[in-house]
Amino acid sequence: MISFDENGEHGVHSLPEKVDTDYYLKRGVIFFHATLLIRTEVMKKLNGYTDKWYAVQAEDYELWSRFLKEGYKGFNLHENLYYVREDLNTYKRKNIKRRLRGLVLRFNVNKSLNAPVKIYFYMLKDIIALFIPRSVFIKYYRKKMNTQI
Repeated sequence: MISFDENGEHGVHSLPEKVDTDYYLKRGVIFFHATLLIRTEVMKKLNGYTDKWYAVQAEDYELWSRFLKEGYKGFNLHENLYYVREDLNTYKRKNIKRRLRGLVLRFNVNKSLNAPVKIYFYMLKDIIALFIPRSVFIKYYRKKMNTQI
């Protein structure tokens, strides 16, 4: 997926072709949701998206934990299939309340997938992010994206 804003393109998001539980527990994102194709019977078996308070704005992340727990397999194509707008408003939505809900969700996901204790240390990144000023986070993210073009 190609990221852009009013100044043009500024990076390419990519994920590994093969999806596994270990990568998911460490990184959190295994699919880009907007272009996802999933079988109807799989969504029905998983009971669709959750409405739990801690998964607000991260329903897909919670869904993938159940997807992996049930033993389903997924794959990513390595083609840029769409553009995603990521401007300053994108970062404004990532407020402290959302990040705290994300920590609760990540903890619950780790627990449900019987993650080894070492996986919980990956949550430190999310805890540290609570204290990083938004302007620093944006500069880091943009620099990271520009190295992937």
